[in-house]
Amino acid sequence: MLKNNQWPKFYEVEVACKNPRTNKTVKQKVKVMLPSEVLSAIHSRSDPDLLYSRKDMDPKTLEHLQKCEAEVGQKLIALGLWGDGAPCNWDRTESIEVFSWNILGMPGDVALHVAYA
Repeated sequence: MLKNNQWPKFYEVEVACKNPRTNKTVKQKVKVMLPSEVLSAIHSRSDPDLLYSRKDMDPKTLEHLQKCEAEVGQKLIALGLWGDGAPCNWDRTESIEVFSWNILGMPGDVALHVAYA
């Protein structure tokens, strides 16, 4: 199903995980994508003007972004990342991890379209 897709490849890393049956920490392989590579894939297939938009950005965020751009000497995409986990069964021994992205400042009507594309 993912053959010839345009997303970056997964990296496989070993991370410490808790085994709920033994209550011990074990190393487990987990597949991850780097946010910078995902953003690069989105950037190469999108309208850069929309990604760099400041249209719907609040003044405090805009001020912070402009300060960061001045420090690095180039235009930046304002990106919010959030990760969280929640139990997903009756005895709370399993959880689902959710990771979400927000491209700050993108016009609302366009952001909604991009999110569901």
